[in-house]
Formats: sequence, C-alpha cells, structure tokens
Amino acid sequence: PHTDFGNKADGMYLIGELGCFDPNEGGHLILWDYDLIVCFPPGCSILIPSAVVTHSNTPIQDGEEHFSLIQYSAGAPSHWVANRFQTDLSWRAFATAKDLAKQEEERKVCCAGAMKKFSRWKDIKVKNYSGKARLDVWHTGEVEDFSDYTEDKSKEERHPAKKVRLAAP
Repeated sequence: PHTDFGNKADGMYLIGELGCFDPNEGGHLILWDYDLIVCFPPGCSILIPSAVVTHSNTPIQDGEEHFSLIQYSAGAPSHWVANRFQTDLSWRAFATAKDLAKQEEERKVCCAGAMKKFSRWKDIKVKNYSGKARLDVWHTGEVEDFSDYTEDKSKEERHPAKKVRLAAP
C-alpha cells in the first residue's frame, strides 16, 4: 500500500486497466482509506487522488498479464512556479523572514482551496454535496483540522472489507 507523495495533492490520478487476466481472481484495486476492494477488469478506468489516498493492487494469476496506463499531475511544477521558477531549496536559501511568512500564508490558502475539492464522508452519507464546509475553509484559510474524513479514530490497521465490482465497458 502506498500514496504517491510526488503527485499534486488535489490532482486526480487516472488508472486505465489493461491486460489479459481474470478480474474475479486478481488485479483488484484496494483503496485502504475507504475500506474498499474494487474488482477492476481490463478496459476500465478510475480516477483517484493518489497523493492522499492509500492504494494498492492484488496479484494476478500465473500466466496472466496486467498493465496499467497511468496519467497524473506531478506536484513539483506547481512548487516551481510558486517559487518564482526555483526549487524550494534554492528559494529558501535567499528568502527573508517576510518571504517565508508570506509563502506559508499562500500555502495555507492553496491547501484550503485544494481541500474544498474533496467531499467529507459524513456529508456524503447524508447526501450533502454542496461543499459548504469546504467553502468555509476556503474563506477562512483554517486548515488545521480535517479529521472529519472518517469517524474511525482507531489507529489499528484493518484490511478492506467492502468489495465493489466495476462493469467492463
């Protein structure tokens, strides 16, 4: 299981499933944070925010082939532009305390904007798709507490239990 920490945090990661394998026996996509195992047949595609959602695949059977076509947005170009076309390290080497404080405030606003793109699980369960809670964060810039994504406060590692089947195109 992993997250793709180098990808843009609010960007989507497109996975196109290819190959010759029995999707009932393997090649499933596991979304650990959502406690889901997705039966993912060849020819299907899915979008996930891979920088923030822990994911992995199950093995396929001997003699089968599995390929994935991946499209994503790397996070580094955004940082490069925000740093006036310099790496974080180069920019910080010459930044003043005022520059650092300004950058921190800009990053908080950027993070709040990114977070408003995602729904909260507790809102989805009651069919509240307005995004109002995320808009409140956008306006205030308060990004300290996003623990509302899950009601499970336990640190115990669990294996995904729910299984979802995608239909082949």
